[in-house]
Amino acid sequence: MDIRSKKANKAWIWLCFSKVTKKILAVHIGDRGKHSAKKLIEQVPNMKIYCTDDWDAYNSVISDPWTREIGKRNTQDIERFNLRMRMVLARLQRKTIKFSNSTFAPKPKQ
Repeated sequence: MDIRSKKANKAWIWLCFSKVTKKILAVHIGDRGKHSAKKLIEQVPNMKIYCTDDWDAYNSVISDPWTREIGKRNTQDIERFNLRMRMVLARLQRKTIKFSNSTFAPKPKQ
């Protein structure tokens, strides 16, 4: 099993996050392209304002400049959520076995 082959197929988690309720409204898993941005925006079509970073994929999807606010100050809540998720998931990961080159799982000790 070649571990390096996984790096070629990266998947990004796109989240639509409510600034008011602090809850996730939509999720899409895909690449970083325009198609993935479109799929995410299609899940929440009635938003009044989209607060995004300056990623180029949003330019083709959100055509009205009055419905888009660009800037890091608008994305602080989602960035904080992403950081918290990385910290929680890191705690769940075992420190002794990060990955295995073997195709078989190790037998538990008795």
